[in-house]
Amino acid sequence: MPTLPLKALKKYQVPFSEAARQKNKTAFPKESRF
Repeated sequence: MPTLPLKALKKYQVPFSEAARQKNKTAFPKESRF
């Protein structure tokens, strides 16, 4: 996970975590917070 600035993190947090949640359910079922 690359470290992002806080603004970029807040901007992309919802769609990115949603995509990660969809693709990586087995990788981190509960730890899908970014």
